[in-house]
This record gives sequence, structure tokens and C-alpha cells, in this order.
Amino acid sequence: MTFQKKKVLAILGILIIIIAGAGVLLKKRNAGKYIFDKDDGISMSDLNSLRQKIDFEGVDPSQMGITGKVNQPEHGKSEKESSDWSDGRGPMVLKYFRFLQSKYNSATNLAGHCSEVWKYLISVMPQNEAERIYAIYKKYLDCEIELAKKISEFGQPKTLDEILDRLSKVQDFRRNMLGEEMADGLYGAEIKAREYSLRRGSIVSNNELYGVEKENSLKELTSDMWEENAEQVQSIQTPYNKYREKLEIYSKDLNEMGSEEEREEKIAEFRQQFFSSDTLARLEDIDRQIKSEKESESQYREKEAEIMASANLSEKDKKEAIESLQTRYFREESEAFKRREEIRHGGEEIRAKYSR
Repeated sequence: MTFQKKKVLAILGILIIIIAGAGVLLKKRNAGKYIFDKDDGISMSDLNSLRQKIDFEGVDPSQMGITGKVNQPEHGKSEKESSDWSDGRGPMVLKYFRFLQSKYNSATNLAGHCSEVWKYLISVMPQNEAERIYAIYKKYLDCEIELAKKISEFGQPKTLDEILDRLSKVQDFRRNMLGEEMADGLYGAEIKAREYSLRRGSIVSNNELYGVEKENSLKELTSDMWEENAEQVQSIQTPYNKYREKLEIYSKDLNEMGSEEEREEKIAEFRQQFFSSDTLARLEDIDRQIKSEKESESQYREKEAEIMASANLSEKDKKEAIESLQTRYFREESEAFKRREEIRHGGEEIRAKYSR
């Protein structure tokens, strides 16, 4: 084998190693793409738990499924590290801890706060259970205090990537203090909801993409992050919010449509996806009213301009003619229109004064 052939084979060998290494690296990067994804065990039911409004006052938390019991420790774990987070319902535990934190937030110092929390817990549950809940709460509280001191070091995020990076650092800090099981059990649903909302919002507000492109990206995002289907994930949104998001998703398409009629037809099509027939009828009435008001104001502005440009009318005559015009076009709404005009003229005067 010639020296040249050996050299070529050596280079090919190095390239194969580099490509293989890059593949492994890429795989690792994709695996760490999200703070939480569909394999994390966090479901929409956890998010629904976060959204529930619950009055914990005077209630034994065990009635809500919150307990301080400890499972048999896993191999290599202490009892404290094997806490049973309410059969996995960590969001409910977090809500209870925040209730305690808020209930006694007027205490002058940490010792006073903890004393008040302990007195409360012992008043609503057996002592052995109160001791366990209190120990877990104290650990949570210490983490909250230390995080508040540390968070300024993470910097002020400006871009989506920076916001997500900060969110990831916050959760990593909690994992280091509380252990991964406890940190993710308590905060996982909250962090995941925030992460999904940020990523979804970034796609929806991207003005360079058409609606179909955004829809495909949103499907991929939802499939990556949730076990549930897209319809279940979006079920927490109100019909109106879904409709407003749909308009933003297709904003580029709507803006580039050839005529206003075509645009209105598309918007009507979107509305039918989210609203009942009664709601659709009310929306159509509102549209007609807005269109009529726009036409009236457009006609009014033309007449107003003619009056203001007239050389045959004094300032007093112009003022009287404009007031008569406002009554004619806006009738019972004329007083409200006059107030809007005063505000508009005032704003114009201020801008003229400070733009000199």
C-alpha cells in the first residue's frame, strides 16, 4: 500500500470518528432540548391541579391527599429522600406550602414564621403527621429563601433562549438543594407549563411564518412535550383565547389576502371552529356595528375637513357647524365622541410641544 493510500485511509478513519462523535453529541443535545418533556410523568391533570382554587384554611391536608408519610427507602436513599409526594400529586403539595407561606407572611423573622406554621399544623392534624409535613415544608422554605438570594446572579433574560436557560437554572438549583425527586415533584408542573407557554408563544408570534408552518411546529412541540394530544393540551384555554391565538397564527396569511372580503371570510371560518351559533350571531352583530361606526366616522371626517377649510366661516361658525355635524352623525354617542376628540387634540398638542 502506497503512502498516499495510507494517508487517505487515515483521513477517512478520522472523519468517521468525528461523524460518529457528532451523532452522539447531537443525540445528547436533542435529549436535553426541553427542561421537561412527554416522558417526565407530568400530565395535564397536574396542570389542572395547579389551576384549582382551593381553600386550605383549617383543613387537615390529608383530606386533600397531602401526607407526610414516607415510603420504604429505595436502595441508597434515606427516608427523607423517599418522601411520598401525595401519590405523585406534587402540585397540590406546592399549593399547600404556598398557602402556609402566605398565611404567615407578616411574621417579623424566619423563626417567628416557622413557629406560627408549626402551631397551625399541629392544630389541624395529628402531631406525627404535623412533624413530617413541617420537616418537608422547612426544606421547601429554605430552598425558596436561598433561591431568592441566588436568582440575581442568573442575569436578566432578554431572548427566548435566555429565558428558558434561566428557567432551567432555577430548576437545577432546586434539584441541587431538594433532590431531583422532590424538586420535580413540587415544581415540575409549574415549570413545564411555563416552558410550554413560552415555546408556544414564540411560534405563534413569529411573523415570518405562515399559518400552516406554525400549525406544524405547534403539533411537533406538543407531541414532544406532552403525552396527551393537542386537543387535550389546549382544553385549558377558553374558546375566545383559542380564537385570538388562531388569528395570530394566521396573521401573515390574513395580511397578505387580496381583499377585505376574503379576509372576513377566513375569519368567519375560524370563528365557526370555536363558537356556538348564538355567539357567532352576536359577533356578527358587533362586526356590523363596528363597520357602520367606521363608515359614519369616515363620512364625518370628510365633512369636518370641508368645514375647517371653508374661508367663508368664522371660527365661531365652524365650531357650531362641527357640533351640529357630530350630533347628526353620532346622535346619542355624540357626547362620548366629543370627549374622545378632546383627548385626541390634547395628545396632538403635547406631541407638537415636545417635538420642537
